[in-house]
Amino acid sequence: TVTFGARKYEAAPGDLTRNILGFFAGSNTSCSRAELVSRWGNEAARREDKLLVFPSALAETEFEKLLLRSVFCLVPDGHWPATARLLPLVAKGCVPAIIS
Repeated sequence: TVTFGARKYEAAPGDLTRNILGFFAGSNTSCSRAELVSRWGNEAARREDKLLVFPSALAETEFEKLLLRSVFCLVPDGHWPATARLLPLVAKGCVPAIIS
């Protein structure tokens, strides 16, 4: 179970089904990130478009569980031109979609 606020997202133990089209979780440190949250950080985007966008970072274990369920991981620009999360998401099999 992955919990964010009052919401819980369930996945069967050991289930590596990639049922999330796009995933992002991170702080709002750029215009790109603000736009991601504004457009897709809602229940309709999760349900209809299979996009899971969180307005802040998640705990590492929750983040890794969602990486395993995601096809694409959105990597928008932020404070730095590079992100420390790029290698872990590729290692979990999530295709990075870099947004700048």
